[in-house]
Amino acid sequence: MLKRGDVVTLHSPTNPSDVLVKRIIGLPGDMIRPLKNTPQHADNHQNLPDRLQIPSGHCWVEGDEGFHSIDSNSFGYVPLGLVIGRASFVVYPFSNFGPVKSRIPDWKRDRINQ
Repeated sequence: MLKRGDVVTLHSPTNPSDVLVKRIIGLPGDMIRPLKNTPQHADNHQNLPDRLQIPSGHCWVEGDEGFHSIDSNSFGYVPLGLVIGRASFVVYPFSNFGPVKSRIPDWKRDRINQ
């Protein structure tokens, strides 16, 4: 069972041959405020409302690099069927070597269920 904060591997919704590693930020029924005011996200969400409800069978994923990630803020909801599995261990960078921490950074948490 997936939960908010899990790091997962998934097929890219825009190019299914690409595999992405992202953190689950929202699950079905959650309300999300997408990032719309950054250069790489602005064009993708010009017509979206300030808040979105994640539909059944989908999730919202984001990279841990904040504004430097191509993620749900760029391509929208992700069908849960594209999720391959949950990451459990970090091997690189070596400074983060160890178990994956299932947590959502505060600045992201503030955009969920708002």
